[in-house]
Amino acid sequence: LKPVLLELQCLVPDLAEGAFAGLRAAMQHGVTSTLVSQLQLQSIDPLPGSLRGLRSLPPPPLAIACDLLSLHRGFRWAASWSVAATGLGASAGLCVGVAACRAASRRIRRQGQATLCRVMQPFAIEPINPYMAEMKATAQVVVTHGRVVLDMSESSEELSQNLMQAGASGSGEAERAAWRELVVAGGLGDLCSGVVLDEEGLGQASLVSSLQEQGVPVGVRVDTGFFPLNGYGERGTEGLVTLKERCERYYGLGARFAKWRCKFMCSLEMPTDVSVWDETTALAECAQICHESGLALLLEIEFVSAGGSYSVERAAYVTEKVLSCAVRQLNEHNAALEAILILSSPCVAGPEAAPSRPDDVADFTTKAFRRTLPPALAGVLALPGEDMSLQEAARVVRSLQQAAAREPWPITPVYGPLILVPVMQVWAVDGAVAATAQLMRLLQASVDTQAGVLDNSEG
Repeated sequence: LKPVLLELQCLVPDLAEGAFAGLRAAMQHGVTSTLVSQLQLQSIDPLPGSLRGLRSLPPPPLAIACDLLSLHRGFRWAASWSVAATGLGASAGLCVGVAACRAASRRIRRQGQATLCRVMQPFAIEPINPYMAEMKATAQVVVTHGRVVLDMSESSEELSQNLMQAGASGSGEAERAAWRELVVAGGLGDLCSGVVLDEEGLGQASLVSSLQEQGVPVGVRVDTGFFPLNGYGERGTEGLVTLKERCERYYGLGARFAKWRCKFMCSLEMPTDVSVWDETTALAECAQICHESGLALLLEIEFVSAGGSYSVERAAYVTEKVLSCAVRQLNEHNAALEAILILSSPCVAGPEAAPSRPDDVADFTTKAFRRTLPPALAGVLALPGEDMSLQEAARVVRSLQQAAAREPWPITPVYGPLILVPVMQVWAVDGAVAATAQLMRLLQASVDTQAGVLDNSEG
């Protein structure tokens, strides 16, 4: 500014002198943009005649304007050009000083905001959790393309009931342990990317060590069941009270990811907003606790039909509503999305509506995922419907994988009773060798289906 004011001094000495005075006054008072925005003198009259162009200039701060008020008042009554030029120069210098201080203040604020943003970036927060790298690696292994996640997390009572229905000789603890050993002994390393156990199964040291030797991550179901949530038949998930202690114990036993279940009723009226809010808040709190204990999280979000003739579009809307609320709650609870897997059932029309085609199911399900799931998510697991046969479930999974081929998260199938119940029936009739061969054949058929080689045989 100095060269400009010096040149101005040669042309109009009085104007330059006032400009220097105004600039010095602005610098002495330490003008900042905060003062300019909060303390402004609005009562200064506009300049007469040719000086009305100064209306576009910002008004001076109150503290400085009071010192130069006599000069501004001179604009109205001064008869000489000298006084007017001095006042004009003071105003010009004052405005230049204000602009310079504003620019400096903005520069300082931007630097402060940049520093704050650097501090709040996720890569500066994640090293606080020493398990973060391990959880991310576990989640990536679970969603390995071309493999299957085997779900053996049913409770001891449910497993005993399935053994009895299959015709097994017994359903006690010894029979349950023998069944689990049979499933694992066949060699799952080349076909399974993860195995989910219950608490009793995780307590079998030989079972866990066998899976670890095969390179298969071990998971455990951490919820303890469901309870009635309201009078409409909706249910909530239990298990948050003792979750912290149990997760620490599960990690010591060899588990590296956890499974938490949520069930939502689907109809023209349900789920209710209370159910969606309560269940998504619970799963976000579960994610926070599991990550603190070193366990990646597999969230099973199952949509149970409540009857009716609702369309596949309605099912897709319910899926979007629940998943968007779940992701919002996960973010608010500071959960690491890279260590979270979403296990969701496909979008299917109601039982009284026309059956949905596999292509429509895949399109609407993928669209619901695309609208709600962020790219940072580790992956998506496909949960076949309860009323589907194994062949239908394999085709639906294949359609989902084709529809989501360009999405950032991979889709991996999860099979539980659909595969295990037929193997259990063979074990009860023909023995362990035939059951192991049946299990390997079914798992290989699922892997071939993902590769595009459909197995047309039944069972």
